[in-house]
Amino acid sequence: MTRSRWGGLVTAVTLALPLVLSQGLPAQAASPARPYMPAVAAKAGPPAPAARIGRPDAGGGDGCNPNRQNDFKYIRYDGWDRNPGTTVGGVYSDIYNYSPWVYYINATSSWVSNWVAIGASSYYAQIGWLEEPHGARYIFTETFDHNGDNVRYFSPEPINSQSYYDVLFNNTPGEFTFEVNNSVIDVSTASFTPNFGETYGETHSHADQMPGGYNQNEYFTDTHIWYSGGWHSFSGSPYDQSPSDYGNSKPSGTELLIWDWKCPN
Repeated sequence: MTRSRWGGLVTAVTLALPLVLSQGLPAQAASPARPYMPAVAAKAGPPAPAARIGRPDAGGGDGCNPNRQNDFKYIRYDGWDRNPGTTVGGVYSDIYNYSPWVYYINATSSWVSNWVAIGASSYYAQIGWLEEPHGARYIFTETFDHNGDNVRYFSPEPINSQSYYDVLFNNTPGEFTFEVNNSVIDVSTASFTPNFGETYGETHSHADQMPGGYNQNEYFTDTHIWYSGGWHSFSGSPYDQSPSDYGNSKPSGTELLIWDWKCPN
């Protein structure tokens, strides 16, 4: 469903990134302690997935209608990725729970998401927030491998808050572990060994808004990647699939801002 950039781009052409300045980062609350890949221990079972119900009412979201033509099922990305050349044990980021404009096709057909992921080739495991038209929001987890696509939905974090989203490999041997604010919400069997990490905003139509406005950016802060026995600054390579529509800025090795040029906030 929600595809990683490596698995979802078939016809897209990588475009040169413009040089853009950091814009509009909101004030941030204090962050909780981060995971440290602890020794193997028994974990409580994850909560039951949330019921997925399309809401007919308008949500109280951010952003604006970008007034671009609908081309649903053409996926676009704005974010960054990192391939350290060895096994990746996890990625985490403190992400703003922005509420974008999502073009209405029907209640559940289109969606915009923001996520962290680890993967290998076209396989991946990811977690983040997802919004459907009219304000239906979820936390989602997804694993895509040779067994197919497994997506699960959970109750969302509050709009305009910050939350840590973590995906870990082999923290419990043989599993991917998905966490929000350092609490496990889901696990799945790890059928591949990841070697790259990603954090991205994703749209499924040109008529959708990429998360963030040019004065009120969507942001990934305190972003780290695990490899070679420890956590490292993510220090990824920014990627903006459509610089005429979207922007991004890399204030530091742990922080990336993204936005849609059509929306101020």
